[in-house]
Amino acid sequence: MRGVASGGDGNHSGPSPSVGIYLDEQPVTGVGGSIEPHIYDIERVEALAGPQGTLYGASSQSGTIKIITNKPDASAFAAGYAFEVNSVSGGGDGHVLEGFLNIPLSDVAALRVVGWDKREAGWIDNVYNERTFPTSGITMNNADLVEEDYNDSHTTGARAALKIDLGENWSIMPSIMTQKETTNGSFAFDPVVGDLQISRYYPESLEDKFTQVALTVTGKIGNFDLVYAFSTLDRDGKGESDYNDYGFWYDVVSGYGYYAIDNNYDYINPSQITLSEGHQTKRSHEIRIASPQDERFRFIGGYFQIDQYRDIQERYAGRELMIVSPDVGGVVRARAIAARLGVDLAIIDKRRPRAGVSEVMNVIGEVEGRDCLLVDDIVDSGGTLCNAAEALLKNGARSAGVYVTHGVFSGGAVARIGAAPIEMMTVTDSIQATEAVRVSRNIRQLTIAPLIAEAMKRISEESSVSSLFN
Repeated sequence: MRGVASGGDGNHSGPSPSVGIYLDEQPVTGVGGSIEPHIYDIERVEALAGPQGTLYGASSQSGTIKIITNKPDASAFAAGYAFEVNSVSGGGDGHVLEGFLNIPLSDVAALRVVGWDKREAGWIDNVYNERTFPTSGITMNNADLVEEDYNDSHTTGARAALKIDLGENWSIMPSIMTQKETTNGSFAFDPVVGDLQISRYYPESLEDKFTQVALTVTGKIGNFDLVYAFSTLDRDGKGESDYNDYGFWYDVVSGYGYYAIDNNYDYINPSQITLSEGHQTKRSHEIRIASPQDERFRFIGGYFQIDQYRDIQERYAGRELMIVSPDVGGVVRARAIAARLGVDLAIIDKRRPRAGVSEVMNVIGEVEGRDCLLVDDIVDSGGTLCNAAEALLKNGARSAGVYVTHGVFSGGAVARIGAAPIEMMTVTDSIQATEAVRVSRNIRQLTIAPLIAEAMKRISEESSVSSLFN
């Protein structure tokens, strides 16, 4: 099947994959990739070739992989566990500990609980190295981070389900699953450094944590089989990555280090480290109804609904977000976004006191200590947004970011934005990115291809296009 891992980035931004992953009746497909539940106490795994839009709604254009767990059984108590110790050749040691309990509560109800603890050993060594940046002559080393087998991972989690039979044909099953996976180091090595060796100058790690609560109702209406599935998923991810290689080679090729200076115009270390933090919330409803399988003519119908909240929410999770209009003319747009996110609004009031006097930017609203996000329809030279970001920080804002629909970036806009105190400027790919945009430190693009495709589909079906933006 193609598309299992397609789309997105490590921050869970971007399009959803084209192959749906289901745990029982609940979709676990997410933006930037599906969650990876530990496989234990599983009845079977089904691989269904696509398209599967009739039966499964979440990202099932190219097919669906369905992981079916063992269900609670009211007929008898059962328990089991497994313990494994393993070793990677040339690497470290790991283990897997997992177990389950099946507890009958009555003749019609049972509880099943599953837990796991898994540690995967590393096999990449972070070895000592030094690096000198040509522009500044600054030399750094990674002595504090030298470690053998440093790319290990640790996964812990649990799953619980309660099944209640409501008669011969009906049952309900609420369930909950939670898991935390922490990965350290890098899973690539540098043959120049050595076999299964690398030199990293900053810590590297990824953490993926999620909780999914679900409810499944199965039954019959006449001879028709009915399944209703509800789920809500909360997923948090954060990571840190060593981008020192990028800073070094930018310095070698283009003198990138000339821009890494302090307030006294002295050179500072131009190396880079990226920090990411994301939050995803997803809520879905699915209803499927099917006629008996032994009938000559069969009927299958379904309804699917999913709500996902991402990008702004995930990038600003846990922060004091405030939406800012860069001018009075954009207030209506900014107010609508602020209302949708449930956050406060501020306005940049641009005024020129008199002819020949520079433009003054006044901030309307209390931005002190807030993470401000400027929203606009287009960025051309970038001057207004750069000045607005500076005004926000001068008024005590903790940070200033930008979301813009169309990125023109004429003249020296990219360099201007790169030098401005803008944490990140996010634009769509309605205009193809230049090379300067692609390598910019604080400009990123989000694709609108899925949005356009969906709009075209709705137009062809004569259904609502405006609801896409509600």
